[in-house]
Amino acid sequence: MDEVISEVMEVLAELEAKIESLRNKINGVLALVPGWLDWVVDKVREGWNAFCDKMAEFWGWFTDKLEWTGDMAALEAAALSWNTDVGGPASAQSLLVDEGDLLVDDAWSGDAAEQYKQKLPEQKSAMGAIRSEFATVISGALDAMRGGISSFWWGVVGAIAALVVAIAGAITATGTIIGLPAAPVLAVGGVVIALVALGAGVAALNSGASSANNTVNRAATYGLSTWPTFALS
Repeated sequence: MDEVISEVMEVLAELEAKIESLRNKINGVLALVPGWLDWVVDKVREGWNAFCDKMAEFWGWFTDKLEWTGDMAALEAAALSWNTDVGGPASAQSLLVDEGDLLVDDAWSGDAAEQYKQKLPEQKSAMGAIRSEFATVISGALDAMRGGISSFWWGVVGAIAALVVAIAGAITATGTIIGLPAAPVLAVGGVVIALVALGAGVAALNSGASSANNTVNRAATYGLSTWPTFALS
């Protein structure tokens, strides 16, 4: 997780540097605009104000996002634990629940023993299902959540990087007085695209989290549908 957040901070710093470069370029060219081209100054000022408004929205998006970065390492460890500490042992034990393999066969006889033997298949099936219907399902949901968080933050990196490219294009537009009004317009367009991408990323992450939560909740009902009825009574 540290790697991707470090990358986010790096591209944000690059973005700030590009914005400062764009500001300096625009101010430098504006100083050369003759009085009879006042309309250029007005257009640039209008465009720059729009850009500042959009950037305020952009920076606002990050107000709380960096506080809920998630913990992919913890999710990975939990997913592994469900398989190795729960699913694996239960599956291994299920292989031992067979008539003839149990020590009770050597010392227990009578009606109660026969009734117990008849219940062995249900117990064996239930123990085997602990892995397939419970541990593996929860482990998969945790892994999916981990992947969703990773994809989200790398998507954030991509959105910011694309905005840096857009600002670089706006800087190029400052090369001439006539082209100057297009610079902030290009920059605004880049911010809009970045905000759309960020919003789509949040929607995808929320959808993935909801799906993982539903999967875990369904797995929680495992005992009601699979566990032997005689063990629930």
